[in-house]
Amino acid sequence: MDDVAAVVRHEAAIERTAQDDQRDRRQQQVEQQRREPATARGERRVGFLGLARMGVTGMGIAGSRSDFGAGLGIGTARGRHRARVYPMLALLLLAVTSCEAQRATPETASDGLILVRIVKGSAELVRVRIDDGASQALTDTPQREESWPYWSAVAERLVFQVREERGEADLVIYSHEHGERPLGETKGREERWPVWAPRTAQLAYAFRGGDLPAGLAIGDLETGKQQILARTGDADAFLRPSWAPAGPRLVAQRRLASGGGSRLWLLRPGAEPELLSDDPSWFEFKPHFTRDAKYIVFSRRRAGGGVGQ
Repeated sequence: MDDVAAVVRHEAAIERTAQDDQRDRRQQQVEQQRREPATARGERRVGFLGLARMGVTGMGIAGSRSDFGAGLGIGTARGRHRARVYPMLALLLLAVTSCEAQRATPETASDGLILVRIVKGSAELVRVRIDDGASQALTDTPQREESWPYWSAVAERLVFQVREERGEADLVIYSHEHGERPLGETKGREERWPVWAPRTAQLAYAFRGGDLPAGLAIGDLETGKQQILARTGDADAFLRPSWAPAGPRLVAQRRLASGGGSRLWLLRPGAEPELLSDDPSWFEFKPHFTRDAKYIVFSRRRAGGGVGQ
């Protein structure tokens, strides 16, 4: 019994030490924020949204790291397993965004993050070099909101979503050499959820409005052609496409025409969409392939509300 009591006391001491360490880290973070130069009034940073090589030509050549995937996000964490991860990401965000803006040089080129920064109420894009935290604004457009930045190492381009006041969401392609250009002239059509193919300069995205009510499309930057992958009604539109790691397959979420549910579909160019799940008791969303493409990971919640999985 004495041995058991000793083990219990030892584990309790470890737990108290971990709690003390976490409290100390929070206090150090607060003190560091107080000591560092104040950011321009009205500015704040929100979240990592992309990873790219930063060199002489701006976004550069090497592209994103596969370990980080398409994007790395910071949000509200609930649950004990997340509580240990998100503070580390928050500290990293603080470290890389605390320096003044400057341009990369051949001697200092390194991997960098593309993130959204709120400047006087306007969402703007900024890139931050990981090595030293040097940052550079990519946009300064208070008349519109930027979101969903996504870098492609193959295409050597950045795509992001823009929305002007009371306007549709459109996709913009950016490179240091050529600047910004719209993905296409799509007046009256809303384009959302862009995602680059892992091995080609192709971009999948969802759209609504225009000549076609809604659907999924693939834009090829090398040929300049747009391919409609699937067509739907406006109510049962596709959302959040995600590429398979090595092939021309995508998985996407699709709402039901009734508006009360969501299913997962597998899509291939030149083939009819394939329904993967049809359980009316679940609302399924945010699908992604695993790295070996053997499985699809997704979230779901009860169609009538309740706890998700």
